[in-house]
Amino acid sequence: VPPPTEVPPTEVPPTEAPTSTPLPPTPTFEPTPENTATNPPAGPGDLLYTTSFDDLDSWYYITAYDDTSGYLAEQRGTSIVLAVPSSDDGIFLYYEGQTWEDVEVAVVVEKLDGTNYVYSELFCRSSGSGEYVFMLDHGGYWQIGKWDFNSNSYEQLAYGGSTVIQAANKVNTMNAICSGPNLIFYINGTEVGRAVDYEFTQGEIGIGIETFDFAFAEVMFSGLAVYHP
Repeated sequence: VPPPTEVPPTEVPPTEAPTSTPLPPTPTFEPTPENTATNPPAGPGDLLYTTSFDDLDSWYYITAYDDTSGYLAEQRGTSIVLAVPSSDDGIFLYYEGQTWEDVEVAVVVEKLDGTNYVYSELFCRSSGSGEYVFMLDHGGYWQIGKWDFNSNSYEQLAYGGSTVIQAANKVNTMNAICSGPNLIFYINGTEVGRAVDYEFTQGEIGIGIETFDFAFAEVMFSGLAVYHP
């Protein structure tokens, strides 16, 4: 996106000076209300939020099953480790401190344990209505999808395999962009896929892991950051 063009100020024609200068009014002290400062609108690439997961007060998690034994959401150093005990299982961690419309969510993922048939996931525009999800399969595949919570249904929007994915227990970076109706997925700095959907316009961001045919998975997430796309 090109930088904004600087517009010079409009010249105002000079006016004749008044013959006399009135006294200025006596200033009246008015205290500034708290928390009224406004920030300039975010521009492309601006950092909106980042975390080392050392403070999880604004995060909450959801598990696939009501019995939460065997699940893990544990802060380790400057990372967080998520684990699930079963097949067809999942744990999903959301940041409730802010909702956004257009965002780019970036994170570093490393599978610590389990088979390659596990998805590491990023979420954007998550709300009571639904969410968009970007999945990295540690066997070398990716997916962009949409959950509709009202109908409890999932729709796959884009899917494929990519050689840029570091399979097994290697480190990968994920960047999920939700900008207008455009959903764009980068893995290790390379665009692997995109989709278009108009349904969800704002919501929370999140991370998660999900298993399928095989039980147990453990994945570490580091360096999560949210940018203006």
